[in-house]
Amino acid sequence: MKLVRDQEFQGYHDDADRRIIRGRVFSHLEFEHCLFVGCFLSVCKYPRQRSIWRHIRWIDCQAHACTVYAAILDEVEVRHLKVTYSPLFMRDTVFRHVTFTGKIGRIVILRDHNRTGRQRRRFDRAIQTFYQSVDWAIDISQAEFFECDIRSSIPAHLIRRDPETQVVIKREKALLGAWKDIDLSATFWPLVIEMFLESQAPDVVLVAPKANADFRKLLKGLQLLREAGVAEPD
Repeated sequence: MKLVRDQEFQGYHDDADRRIIRGRVFSHLEFEHCLFVGCFLSVCKYPRQRSIWRHIRWIDCQAHACTVYAAILDEVEVRHLKVTYSPLFMRDTVFRHVTFTGKIGRIVILRDHNRTGRQRRRFDRAIQTFYQSVDWAIDISQAEFFECDIRSSIPAHLIRRDPETQVVIKREKALLGAWKDIDLSATFWPLVIEMFLESQAPDVVLVAPKANADFRKLLKGLQLLREAGVAEPD
């Protein structure tokens, strides 16, 4: 594995235009104490153009105003990641054996809502097909997030999590509306559940971020959701 240490990457764009038939493959790289500023991974219009990042380690790095688009992350470790200026958005990113550990900044995993019509359908099919052959996608059980918002197509059963601080809510339970009768005013869980219901996802994982100043309030909210039968009992 090639080690890259104490380097700064400014404005790196992993773009693919119409002439690109297959995305690039990056493998066996370890980034340690590196700074990424304004970097964008796997910007593409067709699923076949997605870049693959395989056997990669990001250790004690910082991401400033960066976005991961439709990359395929395979056998990846992210340990102690500082995120500044804006959350690290991961749009249409797919995961296989990706582990987050240590202190992790603001992470938002979601569908790319800038895709519409046929393009959106292509990526939805590609994402669904990808996860059919994955035994587990991401492991967030040992991470101390400042924020972790998962609003994507990762099936909840493919997420390795800490059941005490990270719970699953299924669509049929959320639709019953019992969560509206719980006092969650000190949390952002009502907004998260509403956004989940607006999506097409069958389930969602709610994460009480351990590095967040409101961790105790958010954790209490998850406990109330579980006691009311809204969150799965595990």
